[in-house]
Amino acid sequence: MIQAITDATRILAHSVDLVAKAYGLYELGINQQMARGADGGDYSVLVLLGDPGETLYETATSVQTAAQRLGEAYKQTKKYLGLATARRPQEMSATLASPRRALTGLSAALVARGLMEDSAEFDPCVEFLGELETRTCSVVLAQGSGPSAEDVTAAILADPVIAGAAAGSAGARRHPTVR
Repeated sequence: MIQAITDATRILAHSVDLVAKAYGLYELGINQQMARGADGGDYSVLVLLGDPGETLYETATSVQTAAQRLGEAYKQTKKYLGLATARRPQEMSATLASPRRALTGLSAALVARGLMEDSAEFDPCVEFLGELETRTCSVVLAQGSGPSAEDVTAAILADPVIAGAAAGSAGARRHPTVR
């Protein structure tokens, strides 16, 4: 579990770097350009910069990989039933919401730049992250103040059928041989 969460964290941190790189390249108007030599040809000594669109797509697939690792981390096993729930549901909910938003935003950016026809490619992962959040981050709500013991007794006594059943049940427990 710890290794899967660590892997997911590293992948997501790398994804942030990729997004920063891609948006920086877009901002600077750089799209697979290389420096030019004195003769006007490509100066091949310098490294070719990546295509920002490919970088965004690579980032989206990295986020998918991180989501898979998180799914593995919170996979319930027969031996460790508690692995299927987060120890800190509110924090985990926020953690799982971020990759969902990232994938949704990356998909929209890829569609807007004409690099994908539609954003449906990443929809299964977005849905998986939502399901993972629902499964792992369920919080047991605090019990509200319910009726007092006197209120329950009054309600039972007010209904003759329930009162008779309760009296019969209590009598059967006191005298197990009497039916």
